[in-house]
Amino acid sequence: MRICKIATPRVRYDYGRIQTLLCREDWEIDHKQVYRLYKEEGLLLRNKRPKPIVSAATVKKQKAQHCSMNCGLWAS
Repeated sequence: MRICKIATPRVRYDYGRIQTLLCREDWEIDHKQVYRLYKEEGLLLRNKRPKPIVSAATVKKQKAQHCSMNCGLWAS
């Protein structure tokens, strides 16, 4: 299928971008059909892993350690 051939090297392309590429190749297909076929082929994008939540206490602790390491360098 043409959608698979387009989506395989372009991993981060969603169905809208693929539909645009198909229209440039003179395919008469709308976004709803592309989405249905895209979903059936299992090409839907994976969600990105969320960033870890860092507490404010951890940030203060890291800053304090960083400052204590650098204070000796600037004192000389």
